[in-house]
Amino acid sequence: MSSFTSSSKRREKLKSTASSTTTTNPKRKRYNVYLSFCDEDATYFATEIYWALSIKARFNVFWDDEKLGSGNREIPTSVLNVIGDCKVAVIVFSRNYVNSRSCIQEFEKITECCLTTGGLIVLPVLYDGLNNYSAIGTSGEAFHDFVHRIWIKENESSSEEEDKFMSWVAAITKATTYSGLIDFADSYGREYIKDVVESVTRAVKKKRDLLGVFYTVSVKSSVQDVIQLLKQSRSPLLLGIWGMAGIGKSTIAEAIYNRIGPYFEHKYLLDNVREFWKRDGGPVSLQKKLLSYRGIPTEMQIGSKIIITTRDRHLLKEHGVDHIYTVKELEERESIELFNQCAFSQATTPQEGFGELSRQLVTYSRGLPFALKALGGFLHGKEVLEWKSVWSSLERFSFPDQEVLQALETSFDDLSDEEKQIFLDIACFFNGMDKNDVLHTLNRSTQCTDLQISLLEDKSLLAIDENNKLQMHVLLQAMAKYIIKMESSNKTDQPKMYDVFLSFRGEDSRVKFMSHLYSSLQNAGIHAFRDDNEIQRGDQISISLLRAIGQSRISIIILSTNYANSRWCMLELVKIMEIGRTRGMVVMPVFYDVNPSEVRHQDGQFGKAFKDLISKISVDESTKSHWRRDLIDIGGTAGFVLVDS
Repeated sequence: MSSFTSSSKRREKLKSTASSTTTTNPKRKRYNVYLSFCDEDATYFATEIYWALSIKARFNVFWDDEKLGSGNREIPTSVLNVIGDCKVAVIVFSRNYVNSRSCIQEFEKITECCLTTGGLIVLPVLYDGLNNYSAIGTSGEAFHDFVHRIWIKENESSSEEEDKFMSWVAAITKATTYSGLIDFADSYGREYIKDVVESVTRAVKKKRDLLGVFYTVSVKSSVQDVIQLLKQSRSPLLLGIWGMAGIGKSTIAEAIYNRIGPYFEHKYLLDNVREFWKRDGGPVSLQKKLLSYRGIPTEMQIGSKIIITTRDRHLLKEHGVDHIYTVKELEERESIELFNQCAFSQATTPQEGFGELSRQLVTYSRGLPFALKALGGFLHGKEVLEWKSVWSSLERFSFPDQEVLQALETSFDDLSDEEKQIFLDIACFFNGMDKNDVLHTLNRSTQCTDLQISLLEDKSLLAIDENNKLQMHVLLQAMAKYIIKMESSNKTDQPKMYDVFLSFRGEDSRVKFMSHLYSSLQNAGIHAFRDDNEIQRGDQISISLLRAIGQSRISIIILSTNYANSRWCMLELVKIMEIGRTRGMVVMPVFYDVNPSEVRHQDGQFGKAFKDLISKISVDESTKSHWRRDLIDIGGTAGFVLVDS
């Protein structure tokens, strides 16, 4: 794979395979914003809002095509359910809104979600149908009065119906998730659309902040640690907050800003620097933007503090920051509290029947706040069967939440093509392996150096533990496999798929058994992979061999007397068993002059060969444990026993 498509193109391809209409199956896609409007007098206005939010601002906005020209139809339950999954509901209150049966239905559901799901943010837009926007103010009382006037003027329903509707208006007005009105008094032409986009952006950010309320214990600890670093000197100080995507760097930085900002004469918080840099022309434009704010000095004064958040540690080193603060993953207790708060609106215990699934999802997220929030929010209010479906997709390294994927992909997109390939190889084949072994193996197919491994570590895509093992977050691994899947679907020259991968110890079985087995498979029309490389088996496994395992549907493992005396064979076994567990590959053992119990218990001649391998190579306890576990598993798997053959 010499070149890679951008993450945006991968997402476009993903979108193109989805439903082309919005309302046929609205649950197929997650939405940020629900747009409620009356098609009789606000369609053009709503279309402008939809275009600006979805195309320009790139929000996922739900648009009900079936509403147009359908009169007062009954809103399908599937459409109403979308409201509860959104972060923001934009309601265009026009003259005919209160006289529309479908709009009343939508408004009732919006009110219900606002009050019961703990966070739907409501953004009323007051529209009189004549492109005139009166200066009615932005208070909740003004909203209530405006809607009441429309109801009295346009709706002929009973006073009982009026009381019910206005009680919903009052409930939204008083709710903490109410976002305020759009005031178009001084807006003409398309300028008002900017107000809508900015208000929705603020509302979505507010929603994220509400979800982050329970991420307090770790934030408080990190904030205190950073403040202590800032206090070490009155001299101008540059501090970097470093960690992988979704770890909470910006949350910590904002909390620090809010805590110490009042003590500074001048202060400024610039977020989304990456987007601004790319959109507006890099460092010169960024400098102009900073200097455009009054009070920002051109040079750092005594006591000045600059805090930078980044995924790239090398960037911080290159610019000579005084301190680098590394953000750690959440501890288990904090992870459980955060997930429960997002999934069940309570931080203590999950609802009955969800306990085991909650535990599995928390363990899977490995303390990454963004993933915990996204998964919890995604599953909020859903049934157990939907939870099980999500867990099943995660086990297959699929992504139920595109926001998490998009956040992680930005780090990958910053790599060179060679670095991308090394990252993908490590994610798929070498996670948990010794760094020196990985370098030795990768150097056979690419010019992978220690410097490139360090670069991946600096970019928060990889960690090296105290035992010199490469460790990658499970969500980064999932992202890698998603990327490979999307890249493969773009290629016309697909890599050859194999029906069977043959794993064997050459000196035991190559001549006696393997040649007959391989020929028989070929004669039967079964496409088998057999490694005929004369490199000494027992040394390092090759990257091409690992890829062949991943491209096979079935693996046949010929367990001969000296199979477990080869490091190469043991690495093959680990990879085969991993793919069997995570991707459902069929694994079939052949016990060749070996009793299955010897494999399962690592005794007899087979066990002696395994102990000889352990004694002659340097391997840590974790690897030994994995090898023993996989030998136990394969020894207990039904297969063929060929004794005295």
